Amino acid sequence: MMNIKNQICNLIKDLEEKFATPQDYTGDFAFLAKTFLQAENYEKMERYSRMTMRNAFMKHGKAQEIGGVIENLLNFELYFDFEYRPKQKLHFWHLTNVFLLGLYLYHNVNTIKKGFNDFIENDCQPVKLIVEDDDKLLLNKDWQYSSDGPFGEFLYRWRLASLCHDIGTPFSQVGKDDIKIKQMLNELGSVSTIKLRNINSFINFQSKFLNCSLKKTENRELAYNPNGWFENSKTIFSYLDDMIDTISLSKYVENQKINPYNQEIYYDHGIFSALLFIIIVNDNFRLYDNDRVYDFNKGIWHPYLFRKSLMHSAKAIAMHNLDQDDKSLALSLKNIDGNLKIYDFEKDPLSWLLKIADILQIWDKPTTQIINKKEKPEPTFFEIDFEGNDKIILRNIPYYEEIIEKIEKYTKSSIKFSIE
Repeated sequence: MMNIKNQICNLIKDLEEKFATPQDYTGDFAFLAKTFLQAENYEKMERYSRMTMRNAFMKHGKAQEIGGVIENLLNFELYFDFEYRPKQKLHFWHLTNVFLLGLYLYHNVNTIKKGFNDFIENDCQPVKLIVEDDDKLLLNKDWQYSSDGPFGEFLYRWRLASLCHDIGTPFSQVGKDDIKIKQMLNELGSVSTIKLRNINSFINFQSKFLNCSLKKTENRELAYNPNGWFENSKTIFSYLDDMIDTISLSKYVENQKINPYNQEIYYDHGIFSALLFIIIVNDNFRLYDNDRVYDFNKGIWHPYLFRKSLMHSAKAIAMHNLDQDDKSLALSLKNIDGNLKIYDFEKDPLSWLLKIADILQIWDKPTTQIINKKEKPEPTFFEIDFEGNDKIILRNIPYYEEIIEKIEKYTKSSIKFSIE
């Protein structure tokens, strides 16, 4: 039986042959992803979802830091005592499915691939990254993309955005219970480097790598001195807010605190997923900064990359759930015409793709009420096919009216969606 899971499996098989190098779609990743998609029960699906994600994060040198947070997300959803847990849908498998679905759309819709290539080529201009500690030169390397060409840069940003977009879900589930928030943060701190005490600690967090001065020259050199001075003292929340030209995150957060969504959600999980992601990356950079390790073969740890590639992923994560709360969204718009189409493919293809994949990922989303993980997933008959360069055909899709309404109301692109 053909369905979306088999369609993605077939894509991975094709990519294994096409991408002999680099090793992004071959070997371990291909095996893990196909086994995950073909898992006959939830237990196997969970196991291979964990391994698929860890494999993806290893390619960024961030498996250890992000892995602990991902594990905490699963444990929280399954075992933490919060009021709305019985109806909570598990996000662990959802993250992996969104990641794979985005790859499926990217490789099958030429308009999406070209849009990303054009955006990334314009965004990633060649620079020379320099790190100098007083009189000692620690790094002097040319840089343009985080991996091989525009495709490698897309893959770098997409892995992190898709696989981390729901890591802040616990924040939206504890309501305004300060005791449970503290307990949740204590648990998070026990398996990660995140040692924060309350919500304001996230909002007010500052990153040295976003605030530090980068000395620029006419030769497109960006020099960073670990002992240098700071250009500003902005919080990561303010930095993120300034990146988004359609929505004021500060207004959104304030509006939701006053009028919680469904009288349940006081903190949008997308915004707090982004803040948590930035703090994880900051701690990751800080370890290398303290050790003065700048080995090009092991990756470049330069503030410019933090501000460029990684903050694009953070922005997409922060935006992906803003349409859930229509009231807070409408009150937080920066434009005066009330246009709710905040996911614009031409201006920000990563945020658009994350939103589309998040909307379309409707299979294998059990709730926490599942006790027997040996249970088989419900069969899915949903298929996604394509026509020409810019048409996506959705077949046998449940909730199709709601899905199309969301796409038309909140997203903007030349790509057409049809239901059959």
